[in-house]
Amino acid sequence: MQIIKKFEIAIIWGLVILLALVIGLTLVQVSWEIIYNIISTPKQLIVLDSLFDILSSIFMVLIGIELLETIKLYLQEKGLHVELILDVALIALARKVIVLDYSSTDYRTLLAIAGMIMALGLTRFLKAYSRKLSD
Repeated sequence: MQIIKKFEIAIIWGLVILLALVIGLTLVQVSWEIIYNIISTPKQLIVLDSLFDILSSIFMVLIGIELLETIKLYLQEKGLHVELILDVALIALARKVIVLDYSSTDYRTLLAIAGMIMALGLTRFLKAYSRKLSD
C-alpha cells in the first residue's frame, strides 16, 4: 500500500512539473506574439486577427494556473474541490466563447455551449450557496 502511495505522489509531481513547463512556455509564446505584433505593425498596436490568438493563449495560461491550484489542493487535503474544478471549466468555456468564429459556427453548437455555461454556472452557484448554508 505504501508503494502505491509513493507512486501516486510521484505521478502527481510529474504532472505538476509538466504543467508548469507548459504554462511557462505558453507565457513565453504569448509574450513573443505581443512583442512581434507591436514591432511588425507600426500603424496599429496589434493586428485584430492575432488578438484572438493572444487572448486564447492568455486564457490557456489562466486555465493552467487553475489546474496547478487544483493539484496543490489535492496534495494538501487529499481531495478534489468541486468549486475549483467548476471554475476551470467555466474559464475554458469563456475562452471558447471569446475565440469562437461565430460566422461559421452552427446554431446547435452555440446552443450547446450556452447550455454548458448555464449548467456549470448554476452548479457553481448551488455549490457555493450550499457551502454558505452549511457554514
